[in-house]
Amino acid sequence: MVMMSATSNDPAELIALALMPAIVAAIFRAGMWLHYKQANRDRPLSAYQQRLMKYGTLAVFGAGYTLLFPAVCGLQKPLGILLTTGWVLAVWTLYRRRREQNLAHPNDESIRKTDKDRQIGL
Repeated sequence: MVMMSATSNDPAELIALALMPAIVAAIFRAGMWLHYKQANRDRPLSAYQQRLMKYGTLAVFGAGYTLLFPAVCGLQKPLGILLTTGWVLAVWTLYRRRREQNLAHPNDESIRKTDKDRQIGL
């Protein structure tokens, strides 16, 4: 593995590094969407599948940047692993809280959108 540091002044390399986690997260989301569309046989995605796509993409996006930051700054590798673990745990906690809210208040419109709201883009 090539270790990069902040001493590199090549703007093209820095731009590529800055965009890489977003590109990987977009590919991850597209793959999840294609998988769910195929599994559902072109029916709309369920609320559960939409949540998995949302929080999964957020986890991959953030994990990319938390792994990239120490490498670019020339810091030790375990710091990136520690930051990534913290990020994924934070996203998992957000997911669990939202799931518990939906289970506790299944008919509360302020927490949960209806299928009709999703169809018209609300």
